[in-house]
Amino acid sequence: MIAYLYYRLKNNKMTKNERIKQSLKETREKRENQICKSFQIKIDKSHLSNSLIEQLEQLFREGKWFYNSILNSLNDNIKLKDIDASIKIVQVKKSDNFEQKQLNILSSQMKQSLHRRIGNSLSALHQLKLKGYKVGTLKYKSEWNFNCIPLKQFGNTYRIINNKYISIQSIKGNIRVNGLNQISKLCDIADAKLIKTDDDYYVRITCYIDKDSIAKIEHLAYSVGIDFGISNPLTLSDGTVIDYETVVSKRTKRQQKQLKRKIKNSNNYNKIRKNIRKSHNKSNNQKKDITNKIVHALKYTFKHVIYQDENLKFFQKGHGKGIQNTRLGGIITSLNQLDTSIQVSRYFPSTKLCFCGYKKKDIKLSDRTYVCPECGLVLDRDYKSSISIEDEGLRCNPQILTERKDFKPVENLPSAVNIKDYFISNPNIKVRKIQEAARQRAERNRKPLPF
Repeated sequence: MIAYLYYRLKNNKMTKNERIKQSLKETREKRENQICKSFQIKIDKSHLSNSLIEQLEQLFREGKWFYNSILNSLNDNIKLKDIDASIKIVQVKKSDNFEQKQLNILSSQMKQSLHRRIGNSLSALHQLKLKGYKVGTLKYKSEWNFNCIPLKQFGNTYRIINNKYISIQSIKGNIRVNGLNQISKLCDIADAKLIKTDDDYYVRITCYIDKDSIAKIEHLAYSVGIDFGISNPLTLSDGTVIDYETVVSKRTKRQQKQLKRKIKNSNNYNKIRKNIRKSHNKSNNQKKDITNKIVHALKYTFKHVIYQDENLKFFQKGHGKGIQNTRLGGIITSLNQLDTSIQVSRYFPSTKLCFCGYKKKDIKLSDRTYVCPECGLVLDRDYKSSISIEDEGLRCNPQILTERKDFKPVENLPSAVNIKDYFISNPNIKVRKIQEAARQRAERNRKPLPF
């Protein structure tokens, strides 16, 4: 088959389907040596005309109509493969009647992508059902929860005009955006998604970067242990304590009370609901920024990050809503995705176990200082736990422990960055150090690691 394709390509006699197959094969081979990254670009609404805003709103409206029309056909026992993805007129339910609506802005490629998305969702539900999960059916979309239009082909469905403007298929006029400078010239741009959040629009662009073009990371230290908590969200074994807080504003809480007194789906109800969504989106963005900055700082400062598999449900029982503002689940999920992270079993007694081997049983949550009756060690509870977690992670991985003695830190290099410098741009993150006397006391009592 390959020899046949090569012959047709050499003689410029390949059919369209053969050219597509050959192109897909070459792309798959190329992607094996690349890393995938996504960049979120914000559409600048202050530079959009009323015509462009109306076109964007109509695009999401037509996308919702098309999506719901496919679900209507599925409910009529029509197979997905028999549903025409190139239709230009759909039936839209209004009150108790159906009206015909024409799709003027939603392009053919967007329809194909939405059609494929439904197929993927049905396949995922089927796989869950095979595993024994109880699953339902796909739900109809409203204007509140239909917020994504796929742009599957760069150069056709969407284009980058320059570092300030992009164009989207079927939309008349160029769209001004902010953030295109994030994308390097070395990036291989692929598909994208047009996303709507309340009154703002974003374009999330997927790019691929060659592994060889990524600079090698120079680390300041070999390993670090992390202890998660509520009063001190992150305590590191090098004596660093990272504290942060994102709380729901008083205005949002007041609006949530007002929403309960409004008539559902009235103008005032929808207005307050939109303001609450904006406030929650802002809070979620702050939490994501904190998560990204912390994980980025740990990744580029330490070669191996060692942490314990925490039981967050137990945290919820003891602290209730207090854990919502810590973002610990997002940080642990992001650390799981790092190639150099090491996870210690949740059953390891990092809080109770002393360096000398004594296991303290009667330790309470209110006891913030660990006192060992066996060797007399007095140390901050979270700091001692982070050191125990690091030692346990290294002991369970002999290969990494062997590499540790050959590691050379880059403290003297001009490119070396202190972990505090990563959080300068975010005032919600505060970093402090454990007292020097406590760190020296921990080093004296800490058991030497075997090489």
